Amino acid sequence: MGRRSPPTMLSKRRGNAQICVRVLLLDDQYQTFFIDSKCNGTEFFSIVCNELDLLERDFFGLRYQDATRELFWLEPMQTVKKQLKFAVDADCFLCVKYYVADPVSLREELTRYFFFLQVKRDILQGRIMATQPSAAGLFACILQSEVGDYNEDELQSDYVHEFEFVANQSPDLEDAAEQVHKSLRGLVPSDAEKKFLDKAKWLPLYGVDLHTVKGAAGTALQIGISQVGIAVFQNATRVSFFHWPKINKVQFKRKFFVVQVVIANENKKMSLLKYKFFSSSERGAKELWRCAVEQHCFFRRIVIDPNDDFSRGGGLLRSGSKFRYTGRTEFQVRQSMRAISREQPRFTRVDSRFFRRSLPPALHLPTVAHHWRSQRGLTINDNPHSKALKLSQKKSSSSDNHESLYMRLARPLRKVTGPTATADDRHKLSSSNKSRSEGDERSPG
Repeated sequence: MGRRSPPTMLSKRRGNAQICVRVLLLDDQYQTFFIDSKCNGTEFFSIVCNELDLLERDFFGLRYQDATRELFWLEPMQTVKKQLKFAVDADCFLCVKYYVADPVSLREELTRYFFFLQVKRDILQGRIMATQPSAAGLFACILQSEVGDYNEDELQSDYVHEFEFVANQSPDLEDAAEQVHKSLRGLVPSDAEKKFLDKAKWLPLYGVDLHTVKGAAGTALQIGISQVGIAVFQNATRVSFFHWPKINKVQFKRKFFVVQVVIANENKKMSLLKYKFFSSSERGAKELWRCAVEQHCFFRRIVIDPNDDFSRGGGLLRSGSKFRYTGRTEFQVRQSMRAISREQPRFTRVDSRFFRRSLPPALHLPTVAHHWRSQRGLTINDNPHSKALKLSQKKSSSSDNHESLYMRLARPLRKVTGPTATADDRHKLSSSNKSRSEGDERSPG
């Protein structure tokens, strides 16, 4: 399968009231969609999910980036054309929106694979951090999923370096991951991905949606919203956490985002405390509030009634916005999936070796990880391989051969499809990849 076309600006087909939108999928490839100009967010999201044969779609969403580099979820009831007029390009990004506590319990293998790709991307971008022992175990699961069982005769000595798991990963991490990989013999890709998700769900920043704000004194902060509550980070350290049962109200007003928390004083009397945060724009403050509304409704509610006071903005989520949560809850999604019986969808897994290109700027979400990573020695700046790679990418980007460099570095999609792959399949795949590697070495640069 070849590379999909690159992103372009929002365009209209002549003679038809249609717009062209590019969607960056979780395998880092673009898919082009021509949709009606009056198509709203819900309808467009259904079109994307139908194309991917994604049934457990409620856990995902589409995001876009405006001219100020702020990220917004595509609103369900507004037209796509109206929302993307704020975008730098007519791009949407398919992302996991609701990180379930136990992703291994998801019904379909395709859904778990998309979670696997999302968490792998989060770790690479520093949105989720892990200590080196944990990182080595996660890295090894990726190796097992993509190359199969460790075989010294078939794999090159530096095969681990063909994968980029964290930014500027160290040789020590690669060596540790290789040792763990040797112990995972016998796991098919689906089992390796389950093991990866089972490890990743315990990481501190798993499922935390970060937003950059300022405190009352102008201090740079980040607010992390998740299924368990709202956290506040400063200099990569969590300084406050508000559990959902303790939150009395969240609201926004102009550029301010306010969290009202119920606490017990020394006399065991309940009192209210307000925490006010300053966003860079009114749209940013509203988006932060909306993310809190959606996370709370999806994970904390049993059933959503669009006519009750809660979903209309009353009570906990009171604000002046007309936004209403119209989706289903996690409970409703789980209940509906129990009533559905179908064969596991067949799909193609992506081989990410040599896939060391920079993701679009919109995907570099806020992160608390830079200071955290440097304290734990996971950023190794003197890695000669990383320097050589960055230098080659820099040279190629300044020339007209960037596309040809990308095509040489990007491996083709995995040929073995379906829920499982046998040892013979992995052996054939490894042999074919080895042959392609030798061919690349013989071909002129």
